Amino acid sequence: MFVKFLLKSIAQGSGKISLQAVWVIPFILQIFAAVGLVGYLSYKNGQKAVNTLAIQLQSEVNARIDQYLNTYFATPQQINQINFEAVELGLLDLEDFERTGEYFWHQMRAFDVSYISFGNTRGEFIGIERLNNGNLLINEVSARVGLGKLHIYASDNQGRRLQLLEVKDWEPRLEAWYTQPLKEGKPLWSDIYQWEDKPEILSISASYPIYGEDKQEIGVLSIDRVLSQISDTLRDLRTSSSGKIFIVERNGLLVASSTTEKPFQVVEGEATRLNALQSQDSVVRSTTEYLRDRFGSLEEIDRQKMMAFKLEGQRQFLQVMPYRDRLGLDWLVVVVVPESDFTARINANTRTTIALCLAALGLATVMSFLTSRWIARPIYRLGKASRAIADGALDQKVKVEGTRELRVLAGSFNRMSDQLQQSRDRLEEYSRSLQQQVQQQTEELHAEIQERQLLEEKLRTSETKIRAFFEAMSDVVLLVDAQGTDINVAPTNPSRLYNSDFDPIGQTIEQFFGEQSERFLGRIQLALETQQLVNFEYSLPVEDEKDIWFSASISPISDETVIWVARDISDRKRVESALQQAEEKYRSIFENATEGIFQSVPGGGYISANPALARIYGYESPDALLAALDNIGAQVYVDANRRQEFRREIEKSGKVSHFESQVYRADGSTIWISENAHGVRDGQGNLLYYEGIVQDITLRKETEEALRIEQEKSERLLLNILPEPIANQLKHSQSAIAEHFDEVSILFADIVGFTPLSARLKPIELVTLLNQVFSSFDELAERYGLEKIKTIGDAYMVAAGLPIPRVDHADAIANMALAMQHVVSNFDMKLGDNLQIRIGINTGVVIAGVIGTKKFIYDLWGDAVNVASRMESSGKPGCIQITESTYKQLTGKYILEKRGEIEIKGKGAMTTYWLQGKH
Repeated sequence: MFVKFLLKSIAQGSGKISLQAVWVIPFILQIFAAVGLVGYLSYKNGQKAVNTLAIQLQSEVNARIDQYLNTYFATPQQINQINFEAVELGLLDLEDFERTGEYFWHQMRAFDVSYISFGNTRGEFIGIERLNNGNLLINEVSARVGLGKLHIYASDNQGRRLQLLEVKDWEPRLEAWYTQPLKEGKPLWSDIYQWEDKPEILSISASYPIYGEDKQEIGVLSIDRVLSQISDTLRDLRTSSSGKIFIVERNGLLVASSTTEKPFQVVEGEATRLNALQSQDSVVRSTTEYLRDRFGSLEEIDRQKMMAFKLEGQRQFLQVMPYRDRLGLDWLVVVVVPESDFTARINANTRTTIALCLAALGLATVMSFLTSRWIARPIYRLGKASRAIADGALDQKVKVEGTRELRVLAGSFNRMSDQLQQSRDRLEEYSRSLQQQVQQQTEELHAEIQERQLLEEKLRTSETKIRAFFEAMSDVVLLVDAQGTDINVAPTNPSRLYNSDFDPIGQTIEQFFGEQSERFLGRIQLALETQQLVNFEYSLPVEDEKDIWFSASISPISDETVIWVARDISDRKRVESALQQAEEKYRSIFENATEGIFQSVPGGGYISANPALARIYGYESPDALLAALDNIGAQVYVDANRRQEFRREIEKSGKVSHFESQVYRADGSTIWISENAHGVRDGQGNLLYYEGIVQDITLRKETEEALRIEQEKSERLLLNILPEPIANQLKHSQSAIAEHFDEVSILFADIVGFTPLSARLKPIELVTLLNQVFSSFDELAERYGLEKIKTIGDAYMVAAGLPIPRVDHADAIANMALAMQHVVSNFDMKLGDNLQIRIGINTGVVIAGVIGTKKFIYDLWGDAVNVASRMESSGKPGCIQITESTYKQLTGKYILEKRGEIEIKGKGAMTTYWLQGKH
């Protein structure tokens, strides 16, 4: 149609147009339009694909960075928690810097962190530092080595100190990792800082304040993370050939980047933090300027943003995402990808497509010109011959070569020429035949009348069919004039509008519809005035006092008449009423449910929520909750990874059941919830949203936690009474436990001079002293891996080699005996009294176990036990007497002196030895 219109316009404007132009111009225009459309669609599709790919790539990179940072910063928090619990349980004594240093050293071997340390309020410090080559240094400031002086030691492969490498002035209590957590009174990340001796190292500390039972400050546990590892990871993340990733603090200082630029700068020999606005990398600098100008300040970016901007005339895709954690980190992760990284190949393909289209256009133009010329040349010869005939030269003959149609046309032209020549001869004959022609026309007129009669018959048949069609319709059809004074009813189903004995023909609209006639007449006049279709719904009462509902369409068919078509919609109305009642019932359940009910989108916030959910989360209303929470994973869950786990579980099984998580309320407090939810999908299986219910299970969780704590207390109490393997057996069986051990070393010790001492001291002082001595013995037993059996008055019994056998049981018991002498000598110095200990040791076969049903105790029986007791009672104050069986185990490793034969009650003469020390 467009081509026809164009050719007509050209012909009218110029007065003539050639066949060749008629053939070539439309063909070229169509090819040109097709080429232009293909090129345009190719470009738009390329742009759309680039935008989609850029968003997907940036989202994937951001997700990987978020996962990496969560993992990277979780380790220091876990180590601090482990160390805090070790201190709480008494497993780690922070006053013993030698043991604490060894403990930290072994943790450094297990965890990939840069520094583990502890500093107390007295200015003392113990820490383990990892060098770039992997070696570990022990750093200490203490009263023992000198306050205010940091001593740096090399370490061996067991965490023991080797040679002293360096001593320098240093006050740990001035450092940010120490001052900030004590000031805030809670665990947190320190500010990023540079090491004093290595300012090119950027570090951040996870600090954990330690308080005593009286809430007094003890010190700070700290774990360092070197931030250069983050830059290495960002460089390994391939966004595109020239994309950039960098992380900045809210004040604009660089934390890490995928560029080769360091996040610090050296000014006059001193390394300082680098602001992203001063970066030498144009992408980092310009992106930061754009974010500052766009939001006014980096502080204003509170959620993930995707945008685009131009840098040096080139479009850049930009995605910025806040990264936060519960210890106070608040950074921005920025991913920038140039559009050219995606469009290079697309532009090349587009150029190729355009070139091919232009080539096709040129080829089509040449072909259409040649074809039109081939077709137009014979027609031109026919036209020339026609003009000659018009001038009176009737003997024209045309020979045409070309298409079949042109050859047919040439033959027809030649015959026409012959006929024209013959027409002169036939003029007279034509005159004679005129009368015959008139007669023939009369016959044709008669035939036309017959044909009209046949047409009228067909119209009557059509009318009959139309009437039958109307009679088969269930709709009511009326013809009404503008004043409503003349109504015609089509033979459809008029009984729906009036009683069967009512004749509607010739009635007015007032007689027809009664009270509603004025409203209906207004609708009729509206349709006539606007000459537009008018639709509305109405109801009419029937004999059984029910209403029938109709949907009416009034359409004008002339200036004074409309056609009224009404369809019975009573069934639909009843369904709508039932649906409304069901919806009101569901809304009542939804609003008054005690459990939270929600719908949420996978990657964002809530679509709907009931009042119960708002109350659970601490909001005044569902609207307040929907307005506040637009990122459930970041704003609701305490552990941000729980939202990902929630989504993976639904992707895997279609639903989650009893999905328990700790979440934040509106006031920042935390509660426990349980979620039951499933995914809602469309007909193609695409996930639309989640819906489910939420229950507050905080009370249950608190009860479970209280039970767990009490159970742990019971476990620790049981393990203080019985060895762990024996305790485990008793928990599963109440029968007597007795085991045979072929080789065990037993030690008995008795405090000499305790009786006269008890006469001089008050009972409470005596018990206190005895508790201090035996508590020291208990620590020694734990250090050497021995099993304390019992105490009887001022006597102490311990064994080695049970309940778990060990080959060095005699060595362990000997070390215990020598250490006990050292402990007692220290107490002797404190008291100023002659406090000594008498020790006896024997090695042999014993039976060990628990008997009875109440007040369990793990005890030993056998001759070896009796002999060990005799070694103690027959010994001398301040000496360690051992039997020959023990001597055979220790000879060559310890300093032993033969005592000789002595008389032992119940055993007779026995050869014994004195244990005096260790080689």
